[in-house]
Amino acid sequence: MTNTESIGITINTPNAGGVFDNGALAAVGYFLGYFFAIMMFIWVVYSIYAAYKILLSQGSDKDMQKGFTLIKNVWISITWGMVFFVAISIIGSFTGIGDISQWYYQLAQCKGKGFYFQDISAHQIAEIPIDKVFCCRMKINLKGAAEPYKSLNFKEGTYHFIGTGGADPIQSYFDECEPFR
Repeated sequence: MTNTESIGITINTPNAGGVFDNGALAAVGYFLGYFFAIMMFIWVVYSIYAAYKILLSQGSDKDMQKGFTLIKNVWISITWGMVFFVAISIIGSFTGIGDISQWYYQLAQCKGKGFYFQDISAHQIAEIPIDKVFCCRMKINLKGAAEPYKSLNFKEGTYHFIGTGGADPIQSYFDECEPFR
C-alpha cells in the first residue's frame, strides 16, 4: 500500500516482488485492476479527441457528426465497461473476496495453499485481533491451543495466513512464518 498523506490519497499497490508471487488468481486481480485503469485512461483520451474533432469542425456538419458519434461510442463503451466491473465486484463481494480493487491480496495464496480472504474470515469469526498477517505452516494441530486459535481448524502441515494482535505467531504451533504485505 502506498500512502501519500500529503495529498490525502491512499493507493493500494501490490508487492513489487512479482505479480505471480501470491498465486495465479491474485495475479488475475492485479491485471484486472490495471486493465480498468488503462481503460479509464483510453476513455478520457478518446473523449478529449472527440471534443477536439468537434471544435475543429468549424461548423461542418460532417465533421461535427463524426465527433458526436465518437463521443457517443466512447460513452457507450464506458457504460458497458463500468457495468462489467461493477458486476464482477458485486459477485466478488458476495463471495467474500471484495471488490476488484481488493482481489490482488484477497486472492493471495499462502505458499500456494490457503487463500487470504478465507483465512482472515476464519480469524474474524473467531474474534482474533489482526494487526500483523503472516504466512505460516502449521507445526501441530491447534486442538491444544489457547482460545481463540483453537477454533481455526487448520490442519497440521498446511500453510495458512495467520493474523496476530501485534505479536509474532505462536512459535509452538507455527513455523516457516513470513510476513505478508
